Amino acid sequence: MFIYPFIYLFIFLLSACTTLDQEARTTLTPTTIATNKTNEVVAPKLIKKVQVVPAKIQKIALFLPNPKNRFGILGDAIKKGFIAAADANQSKVKITRHYVKPNNVSAIYKIVVKQGADFVVGPLLKITINSLIKNTTKLPVPVLALNHLDSQPKVSNLYQFALSATDEAKAVAQLVKLHHRAIALYPNTDWGKDVFNAFTKEWKTGQIVSTIPYYSYNNYVTYISKSLRKQKNIDMIFLVAHPNKAYQIVPILKRKFKNVAIYSTSHIYRGKLTKKKDYKLNKVIFIDMPWILTKNLPFKIKRYKRLYAFGMDAYLLASKFKQGKWQGKTGHLFIDKQGVIHRNQLTALQFVKGEPQLLNQ
Repeated sequence: MFIYPFIYLFIFLLSACTTLDQEARTTLTPTTIATNKTNEVVAPKLIKKVQVVPAKIQKIALFLPNPKNRFGILGDAIKKGFIAAADANQSKVKITRHYVKPNNVSAIYKIVVKQGADFVVGPLLKITINSLIKNTTKLPVPVLALNHLDSQPKVSNLYQFALSATDEAKAVAQLVKLHHRAIALYPNTDWGKDVFNAFTKEWKTGQIVSTIPYYSYNNYVTYISKSLRKQKNIDMIFLVAHPNKAYQIVPILKRKFKNVAIYSTSHIYRGKLTKKKDYKLNKVIFIDMPWILTKNLPFKIKRYKRLYAFGMDAYLLASKFKQGKWQGKTGHLFIDKQGVIHRNQLTALQFVKGEPQLLNQ
């Protein structure tokens, strides 16, 4: 019934799951927000340890959920972006596609290694990634998992790439350096807390004077309204919310705090123009990937724009892994000491007449 939530809920759904071309190269010159450079640990030392990564990748195995799985729609969009990037680069790399789940991923991994795969991209779901690495300390062929695990396993040759909401929260913190007193609203879930914590850890110039963790399944509108009654003397609001919640929350915030700036992550925007609804979000500033404003895309790509770009960047990482830094469609990418791929230099946008535009355009 609702297709678009699969896009903007990408990270949320995957985190919650415990059992769960030239066109591509945008010509935009977006406002970019760089996260703290001290956090950017590029990987010469890490990559040096990975002796099994060949200088030239010749065969990539792509591990994704079965199309019949409820996450198949996500995997299919990623696959389309991955293949499109390979085609745009006139790649001669052989790409094999495999549908994996927790009870067969280890067996399929052994098969593709035996068949000569140089690099494995995927799995997508955390439960499947954990099944793959459960009984090993080293993977003979590098694996670029398409998610961030909750804890960092000590497994050699495992790398992690995701559309991380925490990276976006850090970018918001960099954007709001001139603000000093804020309230924060976020879902009272592990995911919501992670996003909030990432923001507060990065924001060094101000203080959170009040937090409002809300539950999505109760009368959150009433709860938030009551929580705001005694709030005053703030100069910004950090809101973590998906569109359907934001349509209810933002008007409350605007009535209570006139002319106070509201900031959010990409999750507040569906990724597709819906002016009749998004006008409620006017003046809200949010962080998103540079590619989000790319226009004139085929309809099938428009529906899954972020995941399509994610798939393109997954190909970029796999095919040019030893670079250590990459300029991707989802942002500037770099790898840390734990082998986790992060994004920075994201795009600052603002809703104007129900449509996202580059900030200060």
